[in-house]
Amino acid sequence: MVAAIIGGTGVYDIPGVESEEVVIDTEYGQTALYKGLGDASDLIFMARHGVSHNVPPHKVNYRANIKALQLCGVKRVVALFAVGSMSEKFPPLDLVALDDFLDFTHSRQSTFFEEIDNSVGHVEMSAPFNAMLRQKMVELGPKYDIRVHDGGVYVGFNGPRFESQLRFARLVCWAVSLPE
Repeated sequence: MVAAIIGGTGVYDIPGVESEEVVIDTEYGQTALYKGLGDASDLIFMARHGVSHNVPPHKVNYRANIKALQLCGVKRVVALFAVGSMSEKFPPLDLVALDDFLDFTHSRQSTFFEEIDNSVGHVEMSAPFNAMLRQKMVELGPKYDIRVHDGGVYVGFNGPRFESQLRFARLVCWAVSLPE
């Protein structure tokens, strides 16, 4: 099964994994990703802000990125974000395996479902993240000396604003399954 990791600020590659850059054309635009080689051939890495960290948050083509992963046969995605926190129960450098989100971004395309024939297009979001992948992160974290919190809510705002003054950067991640 092909899996992908989307890295955010500070995560530009996967240490120890040799890969090759592949440019993918999608109906939403062009994007680049890195396909693993050898033993990592079932792994794809994507740098959300580009490997040179030159794409600001409000210009990331999220739809092209996700569509490219789907076109490459990706079934599972883990994405990393360095963010602030409103809760002191999440110390800096801990990993929060998200179970929900609030999206307050605006002035950009935010759905793949712009035109739906003969229907109103609602998308089920009561459990937006993959519970099995989240549990696996919680289980494996201690093996790699990473403290992982099971559950948290990500609140997204337009960039380039970097969250809030609320203290320190935390690493949060989401884990999803892509549709066929």
